[in-house]
Amino acid sequence: DTALAVVADGGHGGLARLAALQRMGWDHNRHAIVATVTPREALPGIAFEHFQESGPLAFLPIGQQQFSIVWSLRPSAASQMLDLSDFAFLEALNRQRPPHLPLLSGVGPRSVYPLFFQRLWAQPSQRLALVGNAAQTLHPLAGQGYNLGLRDVVTLAALLREAAAAGHDPGARRLLEDYSQIRHRDRLETIAFTEAMNRLFSSPRLPLRFARAAALALLEQSTFGKRELAARLAGIRLPAGSSIPDLMWESVHVH
Repeated sequence: DTALAVVADGGHGGLARLAALQRMGWDHNRHAIVATVTPREALPGIAFEHFQESGPLAFLPIGQQQFSIVWSLRPSAASQMLDLSDFAFLEALNRQRPPHLPLLSGVGPRSVYPLFFQRLWAQPSQRLALVGNAAQTLHPLAGQGYNLGLRDVVTLAALLREAAAAGHDPGARRLLEDYSQIRHRDRLETIAFTEAMNRLFSSPRLPLRFARAAALALLEQSTFGKRELAARLAGIRLPAGSSIPDLMWESVHVH
């Protein structure tokens, strides 16, 4: 028998169904177009996220010359964009790009996938540890699903290393309960943030538009607020109880 199975097959994997995992989720009624694009001028190390009514349009740097885009659109609009020629697609994308991003002159193959939220649970008796999108699939806003998945992996790896050093069962109920408890608040806060931000920025309602404009103006004036928000989103500062165990050998204590 397997002592522990780590489920890391992403949000579209089939292991959740095979293992009869508990699920909560909903559809965002948006599709994301993903592609690699090349600007006329290199901007290495700078990411952009442009909020639109249909959802965010993100430009994530790849190396020194390119960006990976994640463009959230309504399903019909995403289908139309997918059918355009490269030239027509770049024209449409350049019209929507953030103002500080240079004109885009090249695009690679495009793909599209539906956006949805889901959260999955396994029972400790199943000897399953869920990480990344297999545990929670988030809207791609600000790349928080990726960051959350990295923290899942590092936390689980630290707990397993500690168990191995002590000669403990890696699939024991106590270890899986500790993993779930450590990750609980970080997961909930990150899920709440991404879902709230997506709804706030995609809403056309005038009161919400005024509220988000005022909130962004206040944030822009607060160096401390921007620093704290960036530290939280990057996982440098985590909520109480969600601190990631140290992976260094010196931190492992055998009792």
